[in-house]
Amino acid sequence: MRILLVIMQQTAMGSYHLPLGVGYVSASLKRAGHEVNVLNPNHSTESLKAQLIQAINEFDPQVLSVGGMSFHMTQIRDVVVTARPLLPHSFIVMGGVAVSNHPEVTMNAIPEADIGVVGEAEYSIIELITALEDGKNLNDVNGLIFWDGERKLVQTFPRPFEKDLDALPWVDWEGIGLDIYAGLHKTGKMAPGLIVDSGARVMPFLTSRGCPFSCTFCCHELLGRKYRTRSLDDVFAELEFAVDRFNINTLVIFDDIFSLKRKRLHEFCERVAPLNLRWECSLRVEQVTTDNLKAMHDSGCVTVGLGVESMSPTVLENMKKSTTKEALDKALGLIYDSKITIWGNLIYGDPVETVETATESLEWWAENNRYDLRTAFIGYHPGSVIYEEALQKGLIEDPIAFLLSNKSELNGTAMSDQEYDYLKDTLVPQYIMSFGLPGR
Repeated sequence: MRILLVIMQQTAMGSYHLPLGVGYVSASLKRAGHEVNVLNPNHSTESLKAQLIQAINEFDPQVLSVGGMSFHMTQIRDVVVTARPLLPHSFIVMGGVAVSNHPEVTMNAIPEADIGVVGEAEYSIIELITALEDGKNLNDVNGLIFWDGERKLVQTFPRPFEKDLDALPWVDWEGIGLDIYAGLHKTGKMAPGLIVDSGARVMPFLTSRGCPFSCTFCCHELLGRKYRTRSLDDVFAELEFAVDRFNINTLVIFDDIFSLKRKRLHEFCERVAPLNLRWECSLRVEQVTTDNLKAMHDSGCVTVGLGVESMSPTVLENMKKSTTKEALDKALGLIYDSKITIWGNLIYGDPVETVETATESLEWWAENNRYDLRTAFIGYHPGSVIYEEALQKGLIEDPIAFLLSNKSELNGTAMSDQEYDYLKDTLVPQYIMSFGLPGR
């Protein structure tokens, strides 16, 4: 079948987050023998709509697939609504975090789509396309939600998470446009935190999936809570291929947690050193040790992300961060002393947040502005504990409207709206201005 995969537009020829999930889906479809075209609108100054219409007219897909995060919902809807009249006899499929975290709400929010893929898509999409080709019942494909002949939503059994990540194909780097993406990053700071120069050739990468922790603001539905790793043989076979093929010199590891095991971390450092890459990753506090940091620094690691979030013990406990202010302080100091730069966030607005707890974080921040931290207000994303609590409390009255608003912030605290607005609009900006702290 001819399948058009559409990536969300985040920029026009500038730095952005390249969605590796689309690359895995494209590779899986190609391995199964399908004709795939990936539309990456970030590599053009034209609008997404104009590029979409051109791609549809030229490729005439039998299946169009689009997905993204919950904050991409209005753009996903625009893609589906634009494509529907142009493809009256084709199937429109949605996927990604947006569908996985809230399947029924997402399908009702964009009823013009035919099918949603819930969870990891590499095998679900192949079975789905086979069923569509053969005219078989979609009920037999795990990991789907779809409209039946009576326009009722049917959700099939969940798709088990893939245990053997080495069995998956490598990312379709050509298809998603790594060659262009690698050179788009301008001199200065690049999200999340790595500093690039004019000669940077940047590649995002995954060596693991899932996170075993239970932070209340995070959502796990797409990749799950079971931490799964690729073998380093598979990691380096793909990495060395891409470095050579696309002239990569900068590596951004997108894993939620780069490594939970010291042995794996040190072996990675030994094997990445000869590639002469500058690289970045995220660690848990427990992995921040002097010997780990030395191995990382010596092998080219220049930036480490750490989940700080708050410096109020009350808030940290409610977030279920499984760490303490003292442990965060120590880890940050060790990273700083190792000459590795730090990035992370202080986020405000947890349900137990008060002006006093926020001030604890702000005062700490003012005394520790050598760390490259950013500030933000907590997002209530579908699939997270705090989102579900907000639904139960009636703070989110209409989930569809909330999803399509592209806004995730709300006052889920016990503070009055006046106190919340004071914190957001006055207190935090005052600290940013007074102490020269990074803004949002």
